[in-house]
Amino acid sequence: MQGQDKIGSEEIAARLQPRADAAPPPLLPKNWTAAGLFMPFGDANPNMTDYDQVMVAKIAYDASGMQPAMRVSLYLLENLQYFDFLFTNGQWYWLISAPGQPPTGYSGPFATPLQIPAPNFLAQKGASYGNSWPISSVATDGWMIPTLNQPNDVPPHGTWYSINSDSGALWRVLNLDNNNPVGIPFLGAFYLAYLPGFAPSGPLNQLSLVSGQPSLGNAPRAKWSRSAIFNRRYRTHSPPRRAQWRKSRR
Repeated sequence: MQGQDKIGSEEIAARLQPRADAAPPPLLPKNWTAAGLFMPFGDANPNMTDYDQVMVAKIAYDASGMQPAMRVSLYLLENLQYFDFLFTNGQWYWLISAPGQPPTGYSGPFATPLQIPAPNFLAQKGASYGNSWPISSVATDGWMIPTLNQPNDVPPHGTWYSINSDSGALWRVLNLDNNNPVGIPFLGAFYLAYLPGFAPSGPLNQLSLVSGQPSLGNAPRAKWSRSAIFNRRYRTHSPPRRAQWRKSRR
Protein backbone atom coordinates (compact mmCIF):
# COMPACT_ATOMS: atom_id res chain seq x y z
CA MET A 1 0.00 0.00 0.00
CA GLN A 2 1.11 3.61 -0.49
CA GLY A 3 3.37 4.83 2.26
CA GLN A 4 4.38 1.35 3.39
CA ASP A 5 7.61 -0.45 2.55
CA LYS A 6 7.38 -3.92 1.04
CA ILE A 7 8.90 -6.79 3.00
CA GLY A 8 10.30 -10.02 1.66
CA SER A 9 9.23 -13.60 2.31
CA GLU A 10 12.10 -14.18 4.77
CA GLU A 11 11.03 -11.27 6.95
CA ILE A 12 7.41 -12.41 6.79
CA ALA A 13 8.49 -15.87 7.91
CA ALA A 14 10.58 -14.37 10.74
CA ARG A 15 7.62 -12.34 11.96
CA LEU A 16 5.54 -15.52 12.17
CA GLN A 17 7.93 -17.23 14.56
CA PRO A 18 6.76 -17.53 18.20
CA ARG A 19 7.76 -14.51 20.25
CA ALA A 20 9.29 -14.99 23.69
CA ASP A 21 7.41 -11.93 25.00
CA ALA A 22 4.02 -12.95 23.57
CA ALA A 23 1.22 -14.04 25.89
CA PRO A 24 -0.19 -17.57 25.49
CA PRO A 25 -2.87 -17.97 22.82
CA PRO A 26 -6.31 -16.97 24.09
CA LEU A 27 -9.10 -19.35 25.08
CA LEU A 28 -12.47 -19.22 23.37
CA PRO A 29 -15.69 -19.67 25.41
CA LYS A 30 -17.02 -23.18 26.01
CA ASN A 31 -20.31 -22.08 24.45
CA TRP A 32 -20.77 -19.44 21.79
CA THR A 33 -22.85 -18.41 18.80
CA ALA A 34 -21.80 -16.39 15.77
CA ALA A 35 -23.51 -14.97 12.72
CA GLY A 36 -21.14 -14.28 9.88
CA LEU A 37 -20.27 -13.91 6.23
CA PHE A 38 -18.31 -16.67 4.45
CA MET A 39 -16.39 -16.26 1.21
CA PRO A 40 -15.26 -19.41 -0.66
CA PHE A 41 -11.99 -19.98 -2.46
CA GLY A 42 -13.56 -20.58 -5.85
CA ASP A 43 -12.25 -23.44 -7.95
CA ALA A 44 -9.95 -23.70 -10.94
CA ASN A 45 -12.00 -26.62 -12.30
CA PRO A 46 -15.50 -26.16 -10.87
CA ASN A 47 -18.17 -28.80 -11.40
CA MET A 48 -20.97 -26.25 -11.00
CA THR A 49 -21.63 -22.70 -12.16
CA ASP A 50 -22.27 -21.14 -8.73
CA TYR A 51 -19.23 -22.45 -6.85
CA ASP A 52 -18.06 -18.98 -5.82
CA GLN A 53 -21.19 -17.66 -4.14
CA VAL A 54 -21.01 -15.94 -0.76
CA MET A 55 -22.80 -17.52 2.19
CA VAL A 56 -24.34 -16.24 5.41
CA ALA A 57 -24.40 -18.63 8.35
CA LYS A 58 -25.18 -18.91 12.03
CA ILE A 59 -22.87 -21.14 14.07
CA ALA A 60 -23.73 -22.52 17.50
CA TYR A 61 -20.82 -24.12 19.39
CA ASP A 62 -21.06 -26.14 22.61
CA ALA A 63 -18.08 -27.76 24.31
CA SER A 64 -19.54 -27.86 27.84
CA GLY A 65 -20.88 -31.42 27.70
CA MET A 66 -19.36 -34.86 27.37
CA GLN A 67 -19.11 -34.49 23.58
CA PRO A 68 -18.59 -31.17 21.79
CA ALA A 69 -20.91 -30.21 18.95
CA MET A 70 -21.24 -27.42 16.41
CA ARG A 71 -24.39 -26.58 14.47
CA VAL A 72 -24.19 -24.63 11.21
CA SER A 73 -27.32 -23.10 9.66
CA LEU A 74 -26.39 -21.49 6.35
CA TYR A 75 -27.91 -19.62 3.43
CA LEU A 76 -26.57 -19.56 -0.12
CA LEU A 77 -27.09 -15.97 -1.27
CA GLU A 78 -27.10 -16.73 -4.99
CA ASN A 79 -29.18 -19.92 -5.02
CA LEU A 80 -31.37 -18.78 -2.11
CA GLN A 81 -31.08 -22.18 -0.44
CA TYR A 82 -30.94 -23.07 3.24
CA PHE A 83 -28.99 -25.93 4.87
CA ASP A 84 -28.69 -27.09 8.46
CA PHE A 85 -25.83 -29.32 9.71
CA LEU A 86 -24.64 -30.62 13.06
CA PHE A 87 -21.01 -31.65 13.53
CA THR A 88 -19.55 -33.73 16.34
CA ASN A 89 -16.07 -35.23 16.56
CA GLY A 90 -15.71 -37.54 13.57
CA GLN A 91 -19.39 -37.35 12.57
CA TRP A 92 -21.92 -35.01 11.00
CA TYR A 93 -25.70 -34.91 10.62
CA TRP A 94 -28.05 -33.36 8.07
CA LEU A 95 -30.78 -31.58 10.07
CA ILE A 96 -34.26 -31.26 8.56
CA SER A 97 -35.45 -27.76 9.36
CA ALA A 98 -36.83 -24.50 8.02
CA PRO A 99 -35.11 -21.14 8.68
CA GLY A 100 -35.75 -19.98 12.22
CA GLN A 101 -37.56 -23.18 13.18
CA PRO A 102 -36.37 -26.15 15.28
CA PRO A 103 -35.40 -29.30 13.37
CA THR A 104 -38.13 -31.87 12.77
CA GLY A 105 -35.73 -34.73 11.98
CA TYR A 106 -32.28 -35.59 10.72
CA SER A 107 -30.19 -37.94 8.58
CA GLY A 108 -26.94 -39.46 9.77
CA PRO A 109 -24.51 -39.79 11.33
CA PHE A 110 -21.94 -39.76 8.53
CA ALA A 111 -18.20 -40.16 9.03
CA THR A 112 -15.76 -37.27 8.71
CA PRO A 113 -12.12 -36.74 9.76
CA LEU A 114 -13.00 -33.25 11.04
CA GLN A 115 -12.86 -32.50 14.77
CA ILE A 116 -14.65 -29.87 16.83
CA PRO A 117 -12.01 -27.39 18.05
CA ALA A 118 -11.51 -27.23 21.82
CA PRO A 119 -11.64 -23.81 23.51
CA ASN A 120 -7.82 -23.93 23.69
CA PHE A 121 -7.34 -25.16 20.11
CA LEU A 122 -4.98 -22.28 19.27
CA ALA A 123 -2.52 -23.51 21.88
CA GLN A 124 -3.13 -27.16 20.97
CA LYS A 125 -2.27 -26.46 17.33
CA GLY A 126 0.85 -24.45 18.12
CA ALA A 127 -0.46 -21.03 17.12
CA SER A 128 2.00 -18.16 17.27
CA TYR A 129 1.29 -14.47 17.66
CA GLY A 130 1.73 -12.57 14.41
CA ASN A 131 0.73 -8.97 14.99
CA SER A 132 -2.16 -6.68 15.88
CA TRP A 133 -4.21 -4.68 13.39
CA PRO A 134 -7.70 -3.19 12.99
CA ILE A 135 -10.38 -5.05 11.02
CA SER A 136 -13.41 -2.91 10.20
CA SER A 137 -12.19 -0.42 12.82
CA VAL A 138 -12.00 -3.15 15.49
CA ALA A 139 -8.61 -3.82 17.11
CA THR A 140 -7.61 -7.48 16.70
CA ASP A 141 -4.69 -9.75 17.58
CA GLY A 142 -3.58 -12.17 14.86
CA TRP A 143 -2.70 -15.79 15.72
CA MET A 144 -1.39 -18.17 13.07
CA ILE A 145 -1.52 -21.97 13.04
CA PRO A 146 1.25 -23.08 10.65
CA THR A 147 0.48 -25.37 7.73
CA LEU A 148 2.70 -28.43 8.08
CA ASN A 149 4.40 -30.50 5.38
CA GLN A 150 4.61 -27.73 2.82
CA PRO A 151 6.51 -28.14 -0.48
CA ASN A 152 9.94 -26.55 -0.58
CA ASP A 153 8.83 -23.97 -3.14
CA VAL A 154 5.93 -22.70 -0.96
CA PRO A 155 6.76 -19.93 1.55
CA PRO A 156 5.92 -20.65 5.21
CA HIS A 157 2.30 -19.79 5.93
CA GLY A 158 -0.73 -20.95 7.87
CA THR A 159 -4.28 -20.22 8.94
CA TRP A 160 -4.90 -16.86 10.61
CA TYR A 161 -7.33 -16.32 13.48
CA SER A 162 -8.03 -12.71 14.40
CA ILE A 163 -9.21 -12.21 17.99
CA ASN A 164 -10.99 -9.06 19.17
CA SER A 165 -8.42 -7.36 21.39
CA ASP A 166 -11.05 -6.04 23.80
CA SER A 167 -13.64 -8.81 24.06
CA GLY A 168 -11.58 -11.91 23.15
CA ALA A 169 -14.16 -12.86 20.52
CA LEU A 170 -13.17 -14.70 17.35
CA TRP A 171 -13.48 -11.96 14.74
CA ARG A 172 -12.12 -13.40 11.47
CA VAL A 173 -10.60 -16.59 10.05
CA LEU A 174 -8.30 -16.43 7.01
CA ASN A 175 -7.51 -19.80 5.40
CA LEU A 176 -4.63 -19.76 2.92
CA ASP A 177 -4.99 -23.47 2.08
CA ASN A 178 -8.18 -24.81 0.51
CA ASN A 179 -7.84 -28.33 1.96
CA ASN A 180 -8.67 -27.37 5.55
CA PRO A 181 -5.32 -28.39 7.10
CA VAL A 182 -6.45 -27.50 10.65
CA GLY A 183 -9.38 -29.92 10.26
CA ILE A 184 -12.15 -27.70 11.68
CA PRO A 185 -15.73 -28.10 10.41
CA PHE A 186 -17.07 -25.28 8.23
CA LEU A 187 -14.69 -22.54 9.44
CA GLY A 188 -11.87 -24.27 7.57
CA ALA A 189 -13.85 -24.60 4.34
CA PHE A 190 -13.69 -20.94 3.26
CA TYR A 191 -11.03 -18.46 2.25
CA LEU A 192 -12.46 -15.86 4.61
CA ALA A 193 -14.90 -16.16 7.51
CA TYR A 194 -16.00 -12.85 9.00
CA LEU A 195 -17.70 -13.26 12.40
CA PRO A 196 -18.84 -9.89 13.82
CA GLY A 197 -21.77 -11.62 15.55
CA PHE A 198 -19.58 -13.80 17.82
CA ALA A 199 -20.86 -13.89 21.41
CA PRO A 200 -20.64 -16.24 24.42
CA SER A 201 -23.78 -18.19 25.29
CA GLY A 202 -25.13 -20.65 27.83
CA PRO A 203 -25.16 -24.44 27.30
CA LEU A 204 -26.87 -25.29 24.01
CA ASN A 205 -27.55 -29.04 24.45
CA GLN A 206 -27.11 -29.60 20.73
CA LEU A 207 -26.91 -33.38 20.87
CA SER A 208 -30.60 -33.41 21.78
CA LEU A 209 -31.26 -32.49 18.12
CA VAL A 210 -30.18 -36.00 17.07
CA SER A 211 -31.35 -38.01 20.09
CA GLY A 212 -34.25 -39.76 18.29
CA GLN A 213 -34.32 -42.09 15.32
CA PRO A 214 -33.05 -40.70 11.98
CA SER A 215 -35.58 -39.63 9.39
CA LEU A 216 -36.20 -41.14 5.97
CA GLY A 217 -36.60 -38.26 3.54
CA ASN A 218 -37.72 -38.40 -0.07
CA ALA A 219 -36.49 -35.05 -1.37
CA PRO A 220 -33.56 -35.07 -3.85
CA ARG A 221 -30.11 -33.93 -2.85
CA ALA A 222 -29.27 -30.32 -3.45
CA LYS A 223 -26.72 -29.87 -6.23
CA TRP A 224 -24.43 -27.92 -3.92
CA SER A 225 -24.18 -30.80 -1.46
CA ARG A 226 -22.09 -32.94 -3.80
CA SER A 227 -19.83 -30.14 -4.97
CA ALA A 228 -16.12 -29.83 -4.29
CA ILE A 229 -16.93 -27.41 -1.48
CA PHE A 230 -18.75 -30.11 0.45
CA ASN A 231 -16.67 -33.18 -0.34
CA ARG A 232 -13.12 -31.82 -0.41
CA ARG A 233 -13.19 -28.80 1.87
CA TYR A 234 -15.60 -30.20 4.42
CA ARG A 235 -13.78 -33.55 4.04
CA THR A 236 -16.97 -35.53 4.62
CA HIS A 237 -18.76 -38.28 2.77
CA SER A 238 -21.55 -37.18 0.45
CA PRO A 239 -24.97 -36.99 2.10
CA PRO A 240 -27.45 -39.80 1.38
CA ARG A 241 -29.46 -39.75 -1.83
CA ARG A 242 -32.68 -39.28 0.13
CA ALA A 243 -31.39 -36.72 2.62
CA GLN A 244 -33.92 -33.93 2.95
CA TRP A 245 -33.18 -30.32 2.19
CA ARG A 246 -35.24 -27.20 2.04
CA LYS A 247 -35.07 -24.11 -0.12
CA SER A 248 -35.55 -20.67 1.40
CA ARG A 249 -36.85 -17.91 -0.87
CA ARG A 250 -36.76 -14.28 0.14
